[in-house]
Amino acid sequence: MDALDEHGAVRFFRLLGESPVEMTRENIDRIKETFPIPVEQHVLWSSAELDLRPSGIAVTNKGVFIKSDVDVLASVGLPGLEQKSSTLFYYRWEDFDPSWFVSDADCEALLPIPEELIGAFRLACVTAASAESDTPAWLAKQYSGAIDPNELITNAASAGVMAPIAKDAWYADRHAAIHNPAGHGEMVERAHNMLDRLSGHDVKWLGPTNVKDGADRVVGESFIQVKYYNSARGTLNSAFDASTGKYRYLASDGSPMKLEVPKDQYEKVLEGFKDKIRRNEVPGVTDPECAKDIVCKGKLSYPQARNLTKAGTVESLTYDAATGAVVCSCAMGISFVFSAYSTYRQTGDMREAVQVGMLTGTQVFGTTFVQHVLASQLSRTGLSDAIIGPSQVLVQKMGYKATQAIVNGLRALSGKSMLSGAAASSHLAKVLRGNVLTSVVTVGGAFGARDLSLGQ
Repeated sequence: MDALDEHGAVRFFRLLGESPVEMTRENIDRIKETFPIPVEQHVLWSSAELDLRPSGIAVTNKGVFIKSDVDVLASVGLPGLEQKSSTLFYYRWEDFDPSWFVSDADCEALLPIPEELIGAFRLACVTAASAESDTPAWLAKQYSGAIDPNELITNAASAGVMAPIAKDAWYADRHAAIHNPAGHGEMVERAHNMLDRLSGHDVKWLGPTNVKDGADRVVGESFIQVKYYNSARGTLNSAFDASTGKYRYLASDGSPMKLEVPKDQYEKVLEGFKDKIRRNEVPGVTDPECAKDIVCKGKLSYPQARNLTKAGTVESLTYDAATGAVVCSCAMGISFVFSAYSTYRQTGDMREAVQVGMLTGTQVFGTTFVQHVLASQLSRTGLSDAIIGPSQVLVQKMGYKATQAIVNGLRALSGKSMLSGAAASSHLAKVLRGNVLTSVVTVGGAFGARDLSLGQ
């Protein structure tokens, strides 16, 4: 029972009620032999057939065993009957989730045993899954005073902000020069989007929608298309249709969108655009001088755009620092408010509450900021390639049920369709590779912060 309590399974065990199979010494020995169950585990409950077609469910202090049955007639080789082999499922308490056994589809896949043996177990699963969960033991202990509430706030805020940090690290990995030679195109779009926002502009980033001949972003009422190629000629020509020769990017009213180009190519692209107007290749525009209203000088040069996708460059470090400041400032503000409020309720001293709030907020900001920069920089090095094999093995060990639950939970948050089978496994392996560096940095940062606090 201590083992059940450790994994929060006592409540579920009590929902099972009295064991359908009487827990005599003889029956316990037969159950251990039938399933089989390691000798060091203690059988606590069972709903099983132990004679003609051995199968059923056995609950121990370590987990749940489910054994499918064998067709007796097929086993003796009668013609027309397909031979079936028995299958054993084992769910450790730390991995067990009652909600797996609630739906009919889940029961058919995870409880391949006669219907008469399922009843009590499934009822307990339905009750446990539908009831409100109790407060986790570790949380109850922490709030009982064993840990400083401000430390809880710091840990919670730091953990919460790791979601956007992991997302940024994944984005950097996806567009790193070592993986995607053309990744600087989307990186510079995102950088311009961020710079416009920091300048106080109202910005809508449309690039990820991938609408054909659509704007990459809208700043105020201006629709902007971003083009960054390694030459002014390439940048200019990419904005014109190869078959018709006409300017591709037009707003809904037919007017040309603005074309943002590398600042070191601006003059050449501008002159080339004037020539395009003279050749009537820009719909609705006849005056070459109007090119100045269409072609915009970007905030970055082409070499700077390339450096965004490389680790250790001034541009990538600056970009990661800027995005980190935005993401981590939110965590800092939340930590300040909650920590100051908690301290004021305990002491009634507003001055002390503000000081503690500032200290907690600064600690959260500093820790998460460093984690953000390190994770993003490491993602650009291609180290995730080294964990392709381990990530695939880990996903296989997790099993299809856990894999689908994790993947589809993440996709549901972003409004994407569900995945199953090999597609879900492949997707989760990619997610793990994209986040493992973030996790390593996070754990390292947590130990570093702990050692620093102990030193102080």
